[in-house]
Amino acid sequence: MSSIFYKSGFGLIELMATFVIVSVLLMMGLPMLNNYMEQTRADVRIMQLYNTLLFAHNTALNANQPIIICPTSNRQSCGGSWSGDLMVFTDINHNQRVDSNDRILRILEPNTAGTLTWKGFGSSNYLLFVPYGLNNQQNGTFIYCSPSHQMSLARGIIVNKSGRARLAQVTNQGGIVDGNGQEIKC
Repeated sequence: MSSIFYKSGFGLIELMATFVIVSVLLMMGLPMLNNYMEQTRADVRIMQLYNTLLFAHNTALNANQPIIICPTSNRQSCGGSWSGDLMVFTDINHNQRVDSNDRILRILEPNTAGTLTWKGFGSSNYLLFVPYGLNNQQNGTFIYCSPSHQMSLARGIIVNKSGRARLAQVTNQGGIVDGNGQEIKC
């Protein structure tokens, strides 16, 4: 009696072919994944800032106190880059500094290496929301540019004099338009 044994499994040729196919698919997919991750970081950064602007506006109305949003390097006074930490605090004596009678309401830490700039009328180192909600004549646009400076990854928030914030319009080419209808360049 002879018995025939059949071995099941993959041979070296099949394994190599599978490895090549998986490698090619990964090489094609990784750049898209990287772009998706950068786009997600841009969306998160701009939505965090948008929510912070809404928070400051509503807090000024509800608390009937002046509220400041500004970049900070020491978490006690305004100064530094908009791309770094942002601080929201009550500013009773209007000195752009956290004093004993002021309260820090929120610190927003950046989640990405992109740049955030404020281009607008009025002060460039803080936004003041007065007790009735207006932002003290400081209308302008926050512009976020990704580390790769791709226009398709640029984001913006337009703030008008009444303190209302809105997301900037996206153009057909993937860029954004500021409050004056001008295309923003990174």
